[in-house]
Amino acid sequence: MQQLPTIEGLTPTIVWYTLVGIVGVMALIVLYGKVESFFIERKARKSNEKAKEDGTIQGQLDKINRKLDSIDDFIRETNTRFDRDNRRLNVLETDTDRIAKGINALARAELAHLQHDITGNHTDNLGLAEREITDYLTQK
Repeated sequence: MQQLPTIEGLTPTIVWYTLVGIVGVMALIVLYGKVESFFIERKARKSNEKAKEDGTIQGQLDKINRKLDSIDDFIRETNTRFDRDNRRLNVLETDTDRIAKGINALARAELAHLQHDITGNHTDNLGLAEREITDYLTQK
């Protein structure tokens, strides 16, 4: 089994571990949000029970409104985190696409080089491969 060529110290294993790490971090963020919402709901439930003990309807409504406000704040904060993580994921996807294009350009160059070494022909493929690698390297 042939190994893929490395690009400036970047190996497919490193790319894989990076992607797995990103997915793991995103899972932890989601888990944190769920745990936090669980405690908010539990706290809201306790305060509702306390409001019932107060006996006044207006007191209960005030406490419920405060809890709703805290839930709205939590939702806004979660949406902000989600947007930030989504932007980070888009950057990583762009980087991954760029790396894949570079690996493809290098693979085509190696294939053209092998064809030239075997037959002595295919100099046009070598020129095309050189242009692809030059384009990749200059468009970083």
